[in-house]
Amino acid sequence: MIEYMLSMFILLFGAGDIIFGFFTAYFGSDRSRMVGATLIIVGLIVIAIFLWGAGLVPDAPDIIDFSGVIVNSLLAILGALLGFALALVIFLVAIMERKNNE
Repeated sequence: MIEYMLSMFILLFGAGDIIFGFFTAYFGSDRSRMVGATLIIVGLIVIAIFLWGAGLVPDAPDIIDFSGVIVNSLLAILGALLGFALALVIFLVAIMERKNNE
């Protein structure tokens, strides 16, 4: 179970760092742009660690290995997002119907 948490933590932390780094570098001032560039670099390093742990880096030592849990973790996240999206759509349809009837 810890492998699921660790693999998704590494993936989402790296992706979040890259996304927030781009926003910070684009919208920030001089010092903030340096922070944004640092976030992008850290995010790329973390994504490289994720790819290594997923077994996608050839000839890398097997210090970390969670290649078997990646698909299950991503499917769990996809299922959660789809469930949330469906609930949101139903909520919005209900709100719009009620507003149109008033």
